[in-house]
Amino acid sequence: EEYEEYMFRLLARLIQDAQYPGKSIGSYEKLNKNGKAMMKFGLSSYYMRDDLEDLEEGSEWATFRDNTEEPEYIYSLYTGAKARPLKKRWMDINGAGCSVRNGDI
Repeated sequence: EEYEEYMFRLLARLIQDAQYPGKSIGSYEKLNKNGKAMMKFGLSSYYMRDDLEDLEEGSEWATFRDNTEEPEYIYSLYTGAKARPLKKRWMDINGAGCSVRNGDI
């Protein structure tokens, strides 16, 4: 976790130096709320990928997107909308007439 924070502080410095127009994640000295959230997203993604080994047999096709253990930890920094598990493999969703808001996928 220490290394992850260091990397995000470096990213924060690059964002400031480049005057990137997106959401601020803080500075090299200190991450703000968004920076800490992004760091947690990164750690969650790492652990979610690691947890794939524990999924039921026959799920060799699974990717980190198919892990449903921790989606509540991931949310939009812009809207606050929380992630949720998909009803089927993300690669099998064709999108025609489907709506995430309606719970179709």
